[in-house]
Amino acid sequence: MDDTLSWALVIDQIKRKIFQIVAIIFIGFFITFALSDRIIRKITDDLLPLELLTSGQTNPCLAPTQLISTSPVEVVMVKLQISLFVGIALALPFIAYWVMRRLRRRYAINVVSVATWGVYAVILFEIGFSFTYFFLLPQAYKILVGFTTAANVIPLFSINQFMFFTVISILLFSFSFEFPLVVTWLTVRGFVDVATLKARRKHVYVLIVFVAAVITADPTPVSQLLLSGPLIFLYEFSILVSSVILRKAR
Repeated sequence: MDDTLSWALVIDQIKRKIFQIVAIIFIGFFITFALSDRIIRKITDDLLPLELLTSGQTNPCLAPTQLISTSPVEVVMVKLQISLFVGIALALPFIAYWVMRRLRRRYAINVVSVATWGVYAVILFEIGFSFTYFFLLPQAYKILVGFTTAANVIPLFSINQFMFFTVISILLFSFSFEFPLVVTWLTVRGFVDVATLKARRKHVYVLIVFVAAVITADPTPVSQLLLSGPLIFLYEFSILVSSVILRKAR
């Protein structure tokens, strides 16, 4: 009887948490959907080269870049996808907090340590997001549009493909900035030592450049160098931070 009552309480708590999470997702969804026109316009103005790439010419392929809709519901679907994505993103902190509370009851988890690593992860993600959105993607789109006009093709992009490409690129590049945090955590936990990180730095540099070449937007070395440069700097910074932390621990 006690076991049945205990399981009933657990199920009731799960239902309430799920209801709260769904409520947060819906609130974020409806607010974002109401602002979706402004969001799309802001992203377009920030990322796409809307000015003429070559002035003084009448070639229609050198016209400003424009987004087009290839179906009657394409714009609506893009708005729904953006709204759902933002709603889920708003619910993730609450999900993480609830999971941490459940794990804390079963395992000896240092909440302060987890919160500290979480703050650093958020800071690095924000740095990666800002670098990608305000610097890397505008340059990449300018290069890609240049390739388009050079081939005598008018740069008209589907809004669905543009938004999908933009969101995926931002997520990939932003999460790549978590690389030094992972390196520091592995070093502090004793899985890797600082001497190995220093000895293998050339191999890591090659790996970073290779990964940057795979995930960057354009086939030229420009975006590759723009991404690999900060990652190499963050790798060296993680070695420095790991050395300081281990020295204090000793």
